Amino acid sequence: MKKDYERLSFYFMKGNIEILKYLENNSPIQFKDIRNLTNPKTKKKFSSRTVSLRLKELEESGDVTNEIILSKNKKKSIGYTITDKGKKSLEILRETQAKFEKLEK
Repeated sequence: MKKDYERLSFYFMKGNIEILKYLENNSPIQFKDIRNLTNPKTKKKFSSRTVSLRLKELEESGDVTNEIILSKNKKKSIGYTITDKGKKSLEILRETQAKFEKLEK
């Protein structure tokens, strides 16, 4: 049970859900585009440092992978993609979030 709680708290850390949701619909995505995400609570952009840390943690957990992509001008860059594990995690998070919202009513 404690491990489940720790896992949930990891995903509810600032930026993780937002990054996974963004990657779910738009993959692969460059860092410069991901860092433009806004925090729904503050309505401000996440800092580059926060996005960088969250991407690293999501990669380590197996929810996100990175790959080399070619841009239109044939420059190489890194793109981030959500994995099947990340999609499953996001599904569970949505269910959990819905349950919390019901409890608050």
